[in-house]
Amino acid sequence: MERQQRATESCGCKVGRMIDAYELAVSNQQLIEWWTADDAKESLRDIADYFNQDLLRTELRRNGYSPLDGEIENVHRLLTDDDVSRGMETQTRKRLERQGIDVESLTDDFVSYQSIYRHLNECLGTEYTKKTQTAESRRQTGKERIFALENRTETVTVDTLSQLVDHDALALEEFDVLVDVSVTCLHCHRQHTIDELIENEGCQCRQSQNL
Repeated sequence: MERQQRATESCGCKVGRMIDAYELAVSNQQLIEWWTADDAKESLRDIADYFNQDLLRTELRRNGYSPLDGEIENVHRLLTDDDVSRGMETQTRKRLERQGIDVESLTDDFVSYQSIYRHLNECLGTEYTKKTQTAESRRQTGKERIFALENRTETVTVDTLSQLVDHDALALEEFDVLVDVSVTCLHCHRQHTIDELIENEGCQCRQSQNL
């Protein structure tokens, strides 16, 4: 009961201030659920990314822009990922500025995973004691991570190709991008989709040996 009450209260830390200032869809209760879920616990870094992406989505909508599926994740990556080139980051910032976004102020409002931890621990009184995951829950979590990576790769590819086309660096009209990871068992040389491999709990050749 105490945790539920604290999850609805405001606090003075940066995470709490951003929730109030941006009127975010992400709530304290949702942060707690992400952190404490037994079957699919999110890392603090993942939670910080989700939080900042919601902040970015809110600011874009405030400025009359409706982002496409996957666009928020990609823009957030372009603004924060160390692997992104300086040119790509600058181009992203200029594009947001043309839409009326104060990018410097926006990125200053992004929170770190340390801020997320302090908010969960000190403001909301939330602790997490890791419990043993079942094999099924581990398979499901693994599949979701791979599918998320496929979606991210597809989004980045579309965005990159579109920018090349816009700058007359690539001759291409309408196009579609399909990212589909497959796995080949080197023992029997069968090829599997990720979904098949995980749903079948592995390759048939190894399973038959265990019978």
